[in-house]
Amino acid sequence: MRSSMSSWWGASGALDSGGGVAGASDGGSGLSGGGGLATAGLGVAGAGDSGSGASGAGGLAPEGAAAPGGPGEPAAPSGSAGPGAPDGNGGALGTPGRPGRPGAPGASGAGADAGPDVSHTEGAGGGRRDDYRGLCIHTVTTKPWPIETAIERYARAGIGGITVWRDALTERSAEATGRRIRDAGLEVVSLCRGGFFPSVDRDERERALEENRAAVQEAAALGAPLVVLVCGADPRQPLAQSRKQIVEGIEALAPFAARCGVKLGIEPLHPMYADTRSAIVTLRQAREACEAVAAANVGVVVDVYHIWWDPDLELELGKLGADRIFAYHICDWRVPTEHMLTDRGIMGEGCIPLRQIDRRIRRVGFAGFEEVEIFSTRLWNQDQDEVLGRILAAWEPAVAG
Repeated sequence: MRSSMSSWWGASGALDSGGGVAGASDGGSGLSGGGGLATAGLGVAGAGDSGSGASGAGGLAPEGAAAPGGPGEPAAPSGSAGPGAPDGNGGALGTPGRPGRPGAPGASGAGADAGPDVSHTEGAGGGRRDDYRGLCIHTVTTKPWPIETAIERYARAGIGGITVWRDALTERSAEATGRRIRDAGLEVVSLCRGGFFPSVDRDERERALEENRAAVQEAAALGAPLVVLVCGADPRQPLAQSRKQIVEGIEALAPFAARCGVKLGIEPLHPMYADTRSAIVTLRQAREACEAVAAANVGVVVDVYHIWWDPDLELELGKLGADRIFAYHICDWRVPTEHMLTDRGIMGEGCIPLRQIDRRIRRVGFAGFEEVEIFSTRLWNQDQDEVLGRILAAWEPAVAG
């Protein structure tokens, strides 16, 4: 099998701070062979899916028994929802409604045991801001914390949702972890990640599809309604061929995912990752892939870090509409950026026009969470309670202020 996804995360599932450079293999990990999927424990977990941007002219104007209807596919997990059935979080397949914000009290305290002090966070208008139920945090954002700590801290702060990265589930039961999340009052928003479909090798493509089915099963067990797809690319073939294989892979995966009650979200990455991480690098390409697959459970993930530079951003958001935007990731682009993979910023620390993008995505009717996804060795080396507190303080002023 060509390069394992553990090359981004290391054998233990930790994000490889070595990262990579555009057009080259990722830290010597063998990604120049086209990217791939881990087979030991983590599956497709762990690829940092970041990407840089540049302001452009125009700016923002296990394989189991065969399942019915799919020879060789694993059976849908016991108790999983069928197409159009509840997704495990109380909703049907489709874009979730944005959580309400009726003013839940914020947590306060000091020290590691108390969690972040958010009792005096101010909103954009200068008033007290202590309701974070429209906010979701990715476990990779506070990567030094084990998932049990992340769940407790996010819940204590009044945060509404959590997106789980697959490395956080290492040596843990997805089903038990999902129960723990819901018992804490959090919503499981998605599972990161699947993808990496293309290869010049047919056997590699089959193994990728098997691993993506495993990711879907894990999402169903966790109670996650969505698997985020970083779609991959193989530099040994033209990008158009990689995009064709991405569509073919998602077409093969989508029926099984629907039987499990799981959606698939195509995340376009910045063009500098077109060598190995994604042949889909614009919202237009992601939308066209969705249209080619033509499945109700296939949509797009909008990550501001990857698409803020796109002069067609507003047009493409409008063409997608709320029905096809499955998730919305936020962070910021630091200037100067010191590392292409692990130097994202907290909202307000950089140059992404977050308020403008937020207005536009809300204008088309998206009503889901704002998901904070930050890869940053700088922040991972700091006190995580303090980092979470800064994220909470920055959220509303920077994004919706």
